[in-house]
Amino acid sequence: MLTRYKESITKRENKPELQERLRKFVDFAILKSSIRNKYMRILTITLIVGLFLPITMMIHASDVAVDLDKDFIRLDSVVAKRHTYIKEKEKEINTTKQILSSAENSADRYSIYKRLYDLYVKFHPDSASVYASLCLEEAKKMGSKDAEKMAQIDIVMISILRSDLYAAYTRLREMDSIKVMPPVLQTKLAIALMEFYVRANMFKTSDIDIPMAQDLALVWETYGKYLPEDSWKREYYRTSLLKEYDVDKLKSLVASSPRPSIQAAMLEYHIATYYKSIGDDDHYCHYIIESAIDDVSCANREVQSLVYIVNSPFVDKKSRRAFEYTMLCTENAEIYKDVGRSRLIVEAHSSITKEFEHELQKRANMFIVIIVALIFMLMLTVFMYYVIISKRRSQQRLLEQISDINKQLSVKIDSEQKIKNELAESYGQLKTEIARRNKNFMNVYLMVGKYISSVQKFNKDIYNLITAGKLEKARSMLNSDEQTAEYLRSFYQQFDLAFLSIHPDFLERFNRLLLPDKQMRLPEPGVLSPELRIYALVSIGITDSVSIAEFLQYSPQTIYNYRLKVRHNACIPEKEFANTVAHLFDDQEQ
Repeated sequence: MLTRYKESITKRENKPELQERLRKFVDFAILKSSIRNKYMRILTITLIVGLFLPITMMIHASDVAVDLDKDFIRLDSVVAKRHTYIKEKEKEINTTKQILSSAENSADRYSIYKRLYDLYVKFHPDSASVYASLCLEEAKKMGSKDAEKMAQIDIVMISILRSDLYAAYTRLREMDSIKVMPPVLQTKLAIALMEFYVRANMFKTSDIDIPMAQDLALVWETYGKYLPEDSWKREYYRTSLLKEYDVDKLKSLVASSPRPSIQAAMLEYHIATYYKSIGDDDHYCHYIIESAIDDVSCANREVQSLVYIVNSPFVDKKSRRAFEYTMLCTENAEIYKDVGRSRLIVEAHSSITKEFEHELQKRANMFIVIIVALIFMLMLTVFMYYVIISKRRSQQRLLEQISDINKQLSVKIDSEQKIKNELAESYGQLKTEIARRNKNFMNVYLMVGKYISSVQKFNKDIYNLITAGKLEKARSMLNSDEQTAEYLRSFYQQFDLAFLSIHPDFLERFNRLLLPDKQMRLPEPGVLSPELRIYALVSIGITDSVSIAEFLQYSPQTIYNYRLKVRHNACIPEKEFANTVAHLFDDQEQ
């Protein structure tokens, strides 16, 4: 509540001195409340530990037996419903995108873009990268350096998660020291750095000069202190870097995690690796399956637990189960494009392929034996059927002739059907083209009719004013440009709609002629900017500036200035720019 009050003071008060005094007062109140709450939490934790520590020790003294058959059945069910989870994720994303239309300022847009980044980060990294960049743009508009750094860290995190360590390392070196950042950004950057070093160590990166890449203990000592003591990520990264497993704490964190969740999946992965390190294969398989179930249920396309399951001896490589698991891993790899971990998926494919090849070889050997037996039986029966075969030869020739005729008829039928389909398609395109041209035709004449009606009304109004002796008002109306401006806007609107309906890819083609950082956009859907409107006329054959000026009601100098400005942004020689635009749609004519 105090924090929200502080934010409201910051937004509402415009007096710097009063605002600063109020912020200091609220900061002190927040600090006092935080200390009091901290001591209350410590007291509560102490009581809980005192009461339940003996019970907890008894529970963990011996691990509960697991039923791997039931675990695999649950995982099979989750993998079979993977598309349902993906649709649910996409629905949540689309719901969030709909809120964008109501965003009134950069702060609102930043919050929505940040939410979309969080939704995409484990689901579709390309989209996550786009929204992180949009966050960066909105942060710059707000003038918030902290928000800018948060967006930059998010961009780095995407590179790390996709194992593009060179790009991540380059961006990390450009960032400010973690020591001078606010606590929230320190935590965020510390997580990114620790994830970076874990992956650099995991994939044995040798093409980048990374300090401390192999000394993960030093990485933890350097950055672990920036994670809150009660954060589950602190225990996760401590385990990742030091390989020191506090399995009871990990299980406790899993028990308090929402299910399903990526948080639970990450913690269960470490529990699984602990059991693998002590040689308890059953519990290793149980927790790695639990991790995979949480990942798949959350539509986490960075899921790796399933890859480890496929590569484990617990899955029959010749089974349908292995195929389904591997296909899901492949689908995720195609979307996520994690270069570093794709090797594990290739190994899984290779393992399953070898098993299938072995099975196919066994079947091939069996078929050879069967074929030899059949040949021997055929040799015994050839003489018996020789007479019958000779009588049926004539019938066979007749059947072959009938078969040839049927094939010819089939070819003709297919050819006629193809022609019919092509005609139907051409007819559909023709109807669409006629409808579009009729619409443009009617829009033009409606605009002309409206113009004529307006001119008649205007003339009548002028006549009435002159008749009434109101010459000054009549002169003022005749001298006004408002009506002409309205006609021009209507004219431009109709031209834009007609042109874009004929050449919907004009902007895409035109931007190919411009430098990457000088790409142009439509001011709004279906509306051309003055520069685009000028070059739209050039693209349909009106190339001289005087004609364009007369058409658009601009001065020739204005047309020249617009054209010169755009030519300077071209990625081709400026002398060739106008001619290239004039032939922009030559391939459509062909």
